[in-house]
Amino acid sequence: MTKELRTYLQWRCRTSWHVKYRHLIDKWIDNVLPYQCEYFEREMNNLINRGIYNS
Repeated sequence: MTKELRTYLQWRCRTSWHVKYRHLIDKWIDNVLPYQCEYFEREMNNLINRGIYNS
């Protein structure tokens, strides 16, 4: 997993997860599977192209 993708996943979790679960972000990211990384990378690129997320 790239540093850029990890930063995106942290941003994604902070903006969508309830506060009481945010302490689990790093543990969740460490357990993301390779095929899930591919999905999240495509999602990140789409959000960058739409101007929603700035890396």
